[in-house]
Amino acid sequence: MFDVEGFDSWALDYEREAAEMEAEGGYPFGGRTQVLDLVAELAHAGTGAKVLDLGCGPGILLERFAQAGCEVYGIDSSNQMLALAEKRVPAAHLALADLRDELPAEWGSGFAAIISTYAIHHIPDADKIALIRRLLGLLAPGGAFLIGDVAFADEADRLAARAEAGESWDDDEYYTVTDVLAAELPGVSFHKVTPWSGVVEVRAS
Repeated sequence: MFDVEGFDSWALDYEREAAEMEAEGGYPFGGRTQVLDLVAELAHAGTGAKVLDLGCGPGILLERFAQAGCEVYGIDSSNQMLALAEKRVPAAHLALADLRDELPAEWGSGFAAIISTYAIHHIPDADKIALIRRLLGLLAPGGAFLIGDVAFADEADRLAARAEAGESWDDDEYYTVTDVLAAELPGVSFHKVTPWSGVVEVRAS
């Protein structure tokens, strides 16, 4: 698990190294492009929609949603990642913050989608559930909180992936198990992409 300094130092090489790991096809980044594509599809966010990216990194999805005409917002705990995101999407609303921090008040509510890709696994399940519960109130009616990441339907699914990954598995991460969220939150579903990744969807009522 990287700390903030680790992500600052990784920022310039992040996209290249993530692409190289994805090309290898295994845990953790195999299927990453499909995961990002599915998050964008499930967001149902078009022109004028507000989209918030938690742990936006260098702004890969911010750029995609901005190109679709969305008003985009992003937070990240790494100054270097945010600098790259700002360069990529100058119109984005960005803030340096931990995922669990309160959002800037001026950002308001009414988000069509709140997304987090390959980031939310850095916080424990209890914090994750509290964060989602709080941010669901900022979604527009019918909006979605979407987690695209190393994630699983249930504990058996996670253990099978862990066994397949072998020594490369990172036990310091808090990978999302959908059943754990569903026990605490309404409207939770899972879209599996690879044996170790997928998209967890939490729909606002």
